[in-house]
Amino acid sequence: MEFVVHPLLLYGPPGCGKTFIVKQIARLLRFKYLEVSPSSVASTYVHGTQEKVKKMFDEAAKNWPVLLFIDELEAFVPNRSRTDVSFHYQAEVNEFLVQLDNAYGKKIFVVGATNHLNMIDDAVKRPGRFDKKLFVGPPDLEARIDAFKTHLKNKPHNITKWLYLGEETENYTFAEIRFIVDQAARNAGAAKKQVIDLNDLMKVVMQNPPEFTDMKLQQYF
Repeated sequence: MEFVVHPLLLYGPPGCGKTFIVKQIARLLRFKYLEVSPSSVASTYVHGTQEKVKKMFDEAAKNWPVLLFIDELEAFVPNRSRTDVSFHYQAEVNEFLVQLDNAYGKKIFVVGATNHLNMIDDAVKRPGRFDKKLFVGPPDLEARIDAFKTHLKNKPHNITKWLYLGEETENYTFAEIRFIVDQAARNAGAAKKQVIDLNDLMKVVMQNPPEFTDMKLQQYF
């Protein structure tokens, strides 16, 4: 199988499905999936060493072809021009760049995700590295409708006005839609109702406006 994938960076606000997208990419490519985040290797980025960065890529190379998903990429390779970045990050960022440059030859498809594109070191984003970037924002109308249908699938409800529900939840993230459904279910249960209806959902919507307005979303571009 010819290996033709290059590093990809997903960016945008939290709760919009970046991790879900990456898992689906791995499934479609039939690649093994390996996910790392600062929390899963916390010691690396508090008292970091070049060896641990190398070990991360070596582990991925053993499972080729593999999709190596690095969440919260800004914590792995912070912008070295920032005054609050410790000196020890210099060696780690350099090691990461070396490993990233060699990943293609080892059949490692590296995908990064971040909520803070401007906090990632510029060298990581230059052509030949994470030069392919994809903005992942709040779901569009069709995706919002699908999200409501998915989260309501195993809950008793009488919802039929899916289009209305989707139109009234513009800029809501997938995480927020899940909360709306779960909270509506809790409210319906507390009221001893047998099914969740549109009013239950809309009450939660009205009480919980979306975190991201159009103006807030502009900061991610």
